[in-house]
Amino acid sequence: MRMHVLSAAKDGPSISALQVSAKSLRTAMQQGLLEVFCRFVSHPVAGHNLTGAIWKLAHLAPKGNAKACAVISARLRHRRCCVREAAVLALGHMAHSDLVPRIRDCLSDGQGRVRASAAWALSQLTEQGDLETLRATMILLGDESIDACRAAVQCIAAVARQGDDTVTRQLTELLGSGCATTRWAALETLSRITLKGDPAVVASLVPCLEDPDPEIRTSAVDALRRVAIHGDPVAVQGALQRLDHRDGSIRAAALRTMSWVAKVGDAVAITKARGCLDDGVSNVRAAAVETLAKLTPSKGDVEVISCVVARLEDGESFVRTAAMESLVKVADEGDLTAMPALLSLLEHQDGRVRLAAVEALGQLSPKGDEAVLAAISELLEDRHTGVCCTAVQVLAHLSGKSEEACAAIRARLEDVAGEALRAAAAYALGDQLDLKQEIQLS
Repeated sequence: MRMHVLSAAKDGPSISALQVSAKSLRTAMQQGLLEVFCRFVSHPVAGHNLTGAIWKLAHLAPKGNAKACAVISARLRHRRCCVREAAVLALGHMAHSDLVPRIRDCLSDGQGRVRASAAWALSQLTEQGDLETLRATMILLGDESIDACRAAVQCIAAVARQGDDTVTRQLTELLGSGCATTRWAALETLSRITLKGDPAVVASLVPCLEDPDPEIRTSAVDALRRVAIHGDPVAVQGALQRLDHRDGSIRAAALRTMSWVAKVGDAVAITKARGCLDDGVSNVRAAAVETLAKLTPSKGDVEVISCVVARLEDGESFVRTAAMESLVKVADEGDLTAMPALLSLLEHQDGRVRLAAVEALGQLSPKGDEAVLAAISELLEDRHTGVCCTAVQVLAHLSGKSEEACAAIRARLEDVAGEALRAAAAYALGDQLDLKQEIQLS
């Protein structure tokens, strides 16, 4: 029987021959499907499935296939905008650089979706430094369609060369546009193509911290973070001057900018940040405490710690949370000023404050501190699930998984109400438990 099988195998086609035949069959089928979809897409009365057929053809055809590209390109003038959009996106997917002029014409399409798709396709196909594409796409920075505007930002960032003086100059001029969308687009694009430390661009970005649109002020902070170098005198001075602005949101933006552009240890910036800790606007106080933590050169500065601790009693919970997160950055382990303040906040009525206090204690408290362990143990019954889960993890960490702490945590495995708490307890203990089974049993 075995001899018969071996003989049949020997006389029949080899494995390699079968593989070649299968490959040839797949190729033939693919070419056949490609021809079918080319005919369908090019048919003058193609129906509602035309958009799907365009996408199928783009995925079937090899990259840059001339026939498929020609068939799809013919649909760039279709009366339905969804077909034109699909055609543009498909051509961008097919990566045929000869199609750039045709796609560039779609930047003036009457529908914003098509213009946005054309800008995206150009970002995929156009060679870096293509001036015609850059000129055509720059116009979209003032487009009424936000999608087209965003796609233009992506396209210019991909096509423009880093530090291109011509493009940079045009973008800085657009920062004075009366259209908020155009100003935002110019900011975003500048932050992506400008060489770090360009003094002219930094000088043009600083006034945007006072823009009436809050989204643009936020973008200006981010743009300065990317473009300005640490200690840039224009950026630092611009931020410092705006700390006295009557608008609190502008003062907050100036502080966040200063936290990125001022050098660590800058005495003037640190003094100004301290002065803002008592500001009447909560966003300013939160930004001030975060800036102070970033610019303080080393941990253990008693004055800085005292300033941050004072904010732990702020009337706004998010300011207190910012203060606790900052405290970890400026205080040493077991700091005698910070520890009592954090322990007192474990009883605060706001769950978010208790949660932040537990997290801060987990990083500042020395292991084995009985007072801290006792206070955190009481939070295992907290009404806030996040506080309970964090308390479990911090207790396990600070106790060194002592027998008493493990017993308290293990009791959480039997908590009927909270699946998240049972999971946190299991992870804290390091037990290899089947949580699904544990949940079913309870």
